Amino acid sequence: MNSLTNRPWRRCRVPACLRRAGDRALQTHAARRGARTVAGAVRMLLAFVVALIVPVAPAQQPALQPAEEHWSGTVALGSTQRLDFHMHQQQQDGGHTQWRMDIPSQRLRSAALLDGERRDGRLRFTLGPPNPKTAFAEFECVVVGDQAVGVMLQTGKVFRVAMRRTVDPAAVGWAGDLPADPFARWSMRVDLGNGLSLRCDAHLAVAPSPQVGAGWITIPAQAALARLHDVASVDGELQFTFRPAEAATTWAHFKLRRGEGGSGLGTMQQLGRTMPVHALEHAELPRLQDPVAPFPYDEVDVNIATADPAVRLAGTLTVPHGKAPHPAALLLTGSGSQDRDETIHGHKPFRLIADRLARGGVAVLRVDDRGTASSTGDAAAATTKDLAADAAACLRFLSRRDEIDARKIGLIGHSEGAWLAFLVAAGSTGAVAAGGAVAWIVTLGGPGLSGRETVLYQVSDGQVGRSADAAAVAAVRDRMTTVLDRLAGADEPALREAVGAFLAAQRRLRSGGAAETVDSVLARIRSPWYRFFVQYDPAVDLERLRIPILALNGELDCQVRAAENLERIARVSRDAGNQNVETLVVPGLNHMFQTAPTGAMSEYGMIEETFHEPTLARIVDWVRRRSALDR
Repeated sequence: MNSLTNRPWRRCRVPACLRRAGDRALQTHAARRGARTVAGAVRMLLAFVVALIVPVAPAQQPALQPAEEHWSGTVALGSTQRLDFHMHQQQQDGGHTQWRMDIPSQRLRSAALLDGERRDGRLRFTLGPPNPKTAFAEFECVVVGDQAVGVMLQTGKVFRVAMRRTVDPAAVGWAGDLPADPFARWSMRVDLGNGLSLRCDAHLAVAPSPQVGAGWITIPAQAALARLHDVASVDGELQFTFRPAEAATTWAHFKLRRGEGGSGLGTMQQLGRTMPVHALEHAELPRLQDPVAPFPYDEVDVNIATADPAVRLAGTLTVPHGKAPHPAALLLTGSGSQDRDETIHGHKPFRLIADRLARGGVAVLRVDDRGTASSTGDAAAATTKDLAADAAACLRFLSRRDEIDARKIGLIGHSEGAWLAFLVAAGSTGAVAAGGAVAWIVTLGGPGLSGRETVLYQVSDGQVGRSADAAAVAAVRDRMTTVLDRLAGADEPALREAVGAFLAAQRRLRSGGAAETVDSVLARIRSPWYRFFVQYDPAVDLERLRIPILALNGELDCQVRAAENLERIARVSRDAGNQNVETLVVPGLNHMFQTAPTGAMSEYGMIEETFHEPTLARIVDWVRRRSALDR
C-alpha cells in the first residue's frame, strides 16, 4: 500500500548485504558523509545546464596571477547533447591554487571550483555555487598525457566527461568525436544465495593507456550512491572497489570480464565470500521472469479519455492471437504513482501477469496512472475514488472494443487496486451503467479492513525485519491512533502536537534512515488521497457485489495483513449473500507475491523472483474458468 517510488538518493548509505560487519562504524561514517536529497527525475538531465545561468560574483577575490594550466572539455548529456566548458588553474597570492570554470553557453565565467586537486594521476573538482547544494556537480577524471577522461555526478545521474589540455585560454569543448569507448554503464546482479540478489549499476570511465579510470556505483534497492575506487582494466578484466566504510574489511572488490553481446561475468569479494556477478553493458539487466519472444499475442498502444478532460490514460492492450472476441482483464495498480507495468526495482509484475493471461487466451489492459509516465492529469490531487473513476473509463474503453467480449471483463487489483475494483464493480463511480457489468474480481494483497485499520497495522507491521520490542511498537501505534483522531477534527495545534509525539516514538523505535519532520508528515496526511484513504471502508462496496471474487494475500505481507483482511472480505461478502468468494493465504509470500525471507519491504528489490509462478498459474486458471475458456 505504501508508495515505494520517488525515493531520494543518499550518498554512501550501506546496502543491507554489506551491514553484517562493523554496523556502528558504518553508521558513524554514513552520518559524517551525510545525506543528499535528489531533485525530481524530470529536472535531472537539464539541472547542470539550467542551474548555471546566474554568474558567480567576483567581489573580494584574492589577487590572481596568470593562469598556469588550461583544459577544454565536454560533458556528454546524451547521445547528441553536449555541454562545453573551459577550466583553468590559477595561482593565488600566498601560493594557493584555485581552479575555475567557464561555460560560455550558460554565461558562466571564472566560477570557483570546490575541492579541486591533482593527485595520483587524477583530477577531481566540484562545481558548486550558483547551483543549490543538491545540484552540485562532482567531477573525477583520469589524466593521461594531455588528455583526461572521467565522469560527472549530479543529482544522482552520472555523465561522461572528456578534456584536453590546451594553451588557448578561450578554447572550449572537445573537438571531434570523444575518445573511443572510455565510458561504460554496467547493470549488474550480485547473486547473494537463497534466491536473493543485489542489483547495482557501475558508471565507469577508463583511459586507454594506462588503463585506469574513475566511476560511481548506484544501488537502487538501498538508495545508495558512492564513488568507486581502484578502477582499472587489467588484461581485459575490469576491476573496481566499493568502499562503504573506512574499514577495509567491509570493502567490496569487483572483477568483471566482457562476454558476447555486451554481457559480462565476474565476481564480487567481500567479508570472506566470493559471489557471482552477472552484468549487461549499456542496457538494463532483465529480471529472470521477464517475458521473452515469441509472443502469441499483439500489444497495442492505446490512449483513453476519462470524465476529466485533463486526464488521458496511456496504456497497453494485449490481445491474444486467435478468434475474437476475447475475455479481458483490467489491471489496477496499488498506492503511489505507478506505470502500466507497476515497475519496482526492475520488477514488472503487471507486464508478467499480462503475458501469462494473454498466453492463456485472455486480453489484458494495463495503463499508466494519471499524471505518471505517458498519462496526463494531476496525481497529487487525486483520491482513491478519482482513480476508480479512471478505472471505470478503462472499463468502458474495453467494453467498446470489437476484439473484446464485453460480457467477460474482469478486474485484477493489487493492494489499493483491490479497492478500485470494489468501487467500480459496485457502481460507486457511476461506471456500471455506462461501461457494462464487471464479470469477476481478483484481489492481490488487497485490504478488506478499513483504511484507518490498515494504517494502524502498517505502523506496527512495518517493523518486520527490525529488532524492536513490543512495547515500543505499541507506543508508535498509539501515537498514530491519536494523529488519526485529531486529523478528523479542526484543532490544528493539537494535530501538530500529535504528529510530533508520533515521530518521537518512531525515532525511539528506529535508528538511521531519513528523518521525517512534523511539516512533511502534515503535508502527507492532509492530502486529499490520505483523507479519503483513512475514512474509506471497502465493506460498503463489498456488500453490493454478487460476482465471483478470488482474494489472495501473501503470508509474509507486512503492508496488508493476510489473515485479518481476507477474513473480512469473505465474511462481509457472504453475510451480504455472495457465496462465490474464494480466499487464500499463500505461504511464504510478501506483498509483491515474491517468495521472501521475512516479507520486509527492503527485500523487494533484492529478491530475483518477480511473481510466484504457482500463484500466477492459479490466477490464470481461475480467470480462464470464469471466462469459460476451459470448456
